[in-house]
Amino acid sequence: MRPHHSARIFFLSCVCVSLVAAAACSRKKDEETGPAPAAASATEPEGDPRLAPSPGEEPAGGDPHAGLAGGDAGAAENPHAGLGGDPHGGAGTGDNPHAGMGMGMGGPGKAPEKTADGRVILGPVTLAVPKSWKEKTPTSSMRAATWTIAGKAGDAELSVFYFGSGGAGGAQANLDRWLGQFEQPDGSKSADKAKIEKKQIAGMPVTTVEVTGRYVASMMPGASEKHDNPDFMMLAAIVETSAGPYYYKLVGPKDTVGGARKDFRGFIESQKAAAAK
Repeated sequence: MRPHHSARIFFLSCVCVSLVAAAACSRKKDEETGPAPAAASATEPEGDPRLAPSPGEEPAGGDPHAGLAGGDAGAAENPHAGLGGDPHGGAGTGDNPHAGMGMGMGGPGKAPEKTADGRVILGPVTLAVPKSWKEKTPTSSMRAATWTIAGKAGDAELSVFYFGSGGAGGAQANLDRWLGQFEQPDGSKSADKAKIEKKQIAGMPVTTVEVTGRYVASMMPGASEKHDNPDFMMLAAIVETSAGPYYYKLVGPKDTVGGARKDFRGFIESQKAAAAK
């Protein structure tokens, strides 16, 4: 065998040995370290944290306090930051009320339809809206309607939430959640200061609640930031219709909401069955 041919064979043998060794090292390293972890994915909270969950369910997205009102039932979303977000907002209370409820809560909503005589249609009922209330396009598909109520102390916001025939938890659970969004100057429980009434209107069970205090609902569902609005007031109602409960929540400066008490009550009591289409 010629010398140069032997050298070539020797060189090729060395290369093969090196490749085999490298492959073995690579397999060993993979076995020791394992596959790279998958990247964590961030998801937006869903649901209206202002409303209580159904029995046995976890609160949706964070602050189960949303509520019906202005800002995010809530909830949230917004019931309610500026009022529109947190349904409990009131001017400056955040649209999630219950913060623009459209944040991870179904996108923007649409204004409710009207009857020929101007009554607003909300599911199976119609209601007479006070002329001084200014209608707004709902910030979430979970909101059935939203109105702003002007006042010298600042605007308040009324939001109406609807979550289907199953609702968003029992009436008492939602009342407790809304009342938990208010703190009393003397440290007492808001539930002990609230005025709660149950009655029938047009054959439908209606639960209403009124409370004042420092409004401290979460700015947004799942957020740690909270509102801090002293001398605020909430007027809210849960109407159990044939299509499921509707949640009405009015939140804002005490003077503004208190001044709208008569109109709010008249609005709720004006409801009657909508004409069949």
